[in-house]
Formats: sequence, structure tokens, C-alpha cells
Amino acid sequence: MLLEIGRQAYEQNPSAWPQDAKLKLIQQNIAAAQATLNEAKQAQEQADAAKAAEDAKGKCPNCGNKNAEGVKFCQECGTPLAAAGPKHCTSCGAELAPGTRFCGECGAKQGE
Repeated sequence: MLLEIGRQAYEQNPSAWPQDAKLKLIQQNIAAAQATLNEAKQAQEQADAAKAAEDAKGKCPNCGNKNAEGVKFCQECGTPLAAAGPKHCTSCGAELAPGTRFCGECGAKQGE
């Protein structure tokens, strides 16, 4: 309750508080830190998506075996590997990993 009273008093007359300049500086620093954190999260998400796409290359849709690049049939079970190239999201056009049911960029459900 005291916190709310203090907040209301500050909102009514911020210049009456000697800490006003410090509070504004702290708010600016918090906003800058949040922006930096958001940028770092986006960069990590992009790196994770790139790694997932790289890991999916040559992966057998039947048994999950990681095959060498350029192999047309799985070296473990003989299943033909997709040679048609990568699939793309029906909504935003982002490249999709094999077997993706929802786009990692826009969340759109993909056809089976």
C-alpha cells in the first residue's frame, strides 16, 4: 500500500522529489538493458534455428540416422532421402526442416 501511495505522489509531481534525475536515469538504463536482452534473445533464436536446420540436413525421416551430405538413400535403413530441396512455409516463406508441422518464424500450421 505504501508503494502505491509513493507511486501516486511521484506521478502527481515528479520534480518535487530530489531523486527524480536518478530515477529517470535508472529507467533509461533498464530500458536499454531490456532492449539489449531482447536483441540477444533474437540472435540466440536465429542461431538455434540455423543449428536445427544444419542438424536436419541428411537426417533420415524414417530412422533418424544422420547421413553424409549428398547421399540419396539412408545408410542405416535404405529409405530414400528427400532430394527435392528444402520446404518453405506456406504463410511466410521461411525455410522449414523436414517434418515440420508449424513454422518456427510465424507459427503457421503446415500441410501434411
